[in-house]
Amino acid sequence: MGTDPVCGMDVSEESEHYTEYAGKTHYFCSESCLSKFLASPSQYLLEETGAEAKSGCGCGEKMAASPEPETESHSCCGGKHHDHHPAASVSNKAADESAIYTCPMHPEIEQQGPGRCPKCGMTLELRTS
Repeated sequence: MGTDPVCGMDVSEESEHYTEYAGKTHYFCSESCLSKFLASPSQYLLEETGAEAKSGCGCGEKMAASPEPETESHSCCGGKHHDHHPAASVSNKAADESAIYTCPMHPEIEQQGPGRCPKCGMTLELRTS
């Protein structure tokens, strides 16, 4: 049993979705997760190794290193991922709540706003088309 480096789901090593990268085989739950990994493998390998960018608030949010300098008020996550950055999160919450989200494994599941798939429990993703 392996773990999908993109979404964290447990995946059988018999999955049809896999790739070789940096001398290791990585297994994926779906074509969507495989595509995301192939577009930016270092983003997901950073998370897999447990390395994380310097975080000013201690929230533990794993972030890839950014070439842009960090600002004092958004040091760990750009102010988007949780409530202790209220100024930035207010506008992002409004946009998130009106958007349509879907499950990468069950595209028939759609809902307004973020949440989890009722079939598999995966985090819903913003629908792009």
